[in-house]
Amino acid sequence: MMKKPTVYFKNMSFKDPSLVKFKFNEDSDFQLLKVDDIIEFGIEGDSKFIKKKVNIDESLNYESYSKDPIFISKVLFLNVIVEGPCNLYSHYDGNKTRFFYQVGEGTEIVQLIYKKFHLNETNVIKENNEFRNQLNTILKCDELTFNDFIKLKYVRNDIEKIVQRFNLCQGKSSKVFGEKTEKIKFKYSVFALANQSNFSVYYNYEDSEKLTKTNFGGGAEIAMVFSYGKSEVFFRGDLEQYSGSSKHIGNQNNPVNERSDFTLESTFLNFNLGYRHNFFISSKNKIFLDASMGYSTPSGDIKYNLRYPNGTGQYLTETFLFEISNSFFLNFGVGYVFNDKFGIEIRKDTNRDLLLNSDKATFSRVSLGLKYTIN
Repeated sequence: MMKKPTVYFKNMSFKDPSLVKFKFNEDSDFQLLKVDDIIEFGIEGDSKFIKKKVNIDESLNYESYSKDPIFISKVLFLNVIVEGPCNLYSHYDGNKTRFFYQVGEGTEIVQLIYKKFHLNETNVIKENNEFRNQLNTILKCDELTFNDFIKLKYVRNDIEKIVQRFNLCQGKSSKVFGEKTEKIKFKYSVFALANQSNFSVYYNYEDSEKLTKTNFGGGAEIAMVFSYGKSEVFFRGDLEQYSGSSKHIGNQNNPVNERSDFTLESTFLNFNLGYRHNFFISSKNKIFLDASMGYSTPSGDIKYNLRYPNGTGQYLTETFLFEISNSFFLNFGVGYVFNDKFGIEIRKDTNRDLLLNSDKATFSRVSLGLKYTIN
């Protein structure tokens, strides 16, 4: 018996076998599957492709004015959908999907005919639904009637279901491959952040100086991975503490002697929901870009100290408290993941307005993060 080697497939769909890449070990380079070298490939219990010589209708690849198929003989990788008394296969060539059936081991594999064509060299489009007659002829069973076939569509779900019903009618179960086009995976990660945060206040028609401080934070992320690892939808939360003062000296009426100090002491709880796209360098190493909508819940307030002369050479100080509010912001990130475990990323938040009035307290940050994926 010929040995089946274990290989590594590149993260991608098997929909078009001509584009599938594999390698024999992690240190080798990916290569395209070649029909001449392989008789079968797949993922155990999930997908299976077999090499067979079949007659395939090539007229589907161009405009046709005839309802009749034009068959040519080709050696192809067929996607095994159902195994049982009646086997069901499909083939996708980058343009159209065709379905094939086989009743009994060792018998001919036959294409199910479906074709759109122009009627009498006009722009009127008609359909040749011969596949319904084919299935009605071969799937003879007391449980199936003509009405079960007459409304069938040339799609996997319809044809797969009726083939499974026939197999069950024969007293046999069906082995179904690739019932899900892909398995959604969840990833759980923790991360630490070093933040370069900016804070300034626009008050009484004047801007205070922008204060930049370094602070630290951390958080966790859950990501739903799909499109064979290329895409992720993620939700993350992080905790950030900030303490600093932004000052302004002078105003329009008294440009020298008046001083304003705005002190922000707050703990921010930030939440982000976003989309990430991965660019694979190898099977376990990748670069990513992402964008998300953020929502920030702060605790604390802004203390406003106003120092001004009273006309007698003395200075008076008044203190006011501004309550800070929840705010929305956007976040953009770029990073690198090594061995599907360790990541480094740079993130940029757009400005958040911490006040809900005509004044503005602007807060933003740029972050350097280190991330570890738990599973």
